[in-house]
Amino acid sequence: MFLKILVPLDGSEVAECVLPHVQALASGSEDAAVNFIYVVAPLDTPMIDPKYKKMIEADAKASAGDYLRKLIAKSGLKSKAKATIVLGKVADTIVDYSSKNKMDLIVMATHGRSGVNR
Repeated sequence: MFLKILVPLDGSEVAECVLPHVQALASGSEDAAVNFIYVVAPLDTPMIDPKYKKMIEADAKASAGDYLRKLIAKSGLKSKAKATIVLGKVADTIVDYSSKNKMDLIVMATHGRSGVNR
């Protein structure tokens, strides 16, 4: 039984294709909790003023929060879901977050690439 489900999202339709599967998994237990996570990659541009870098990153985090709130509202998982926005390297941050929070399952889509791009 998966009680703690982590769902990394990036705002794309491809990432959201997992939502029906998440709903099915979460409905299997009253105790299931779904954590939608959006990782904002830090700006690694040495030419940008640190003040503007922080402003841009804060704006990206705010946009991510708005996105996740709307997604949770329409997901049908409102009582079981929470949103987390983190700044960091995407893959490393997802793995670290999952480990620290003892997640049972990570549900995520592929990049949606096929053929040579895959």
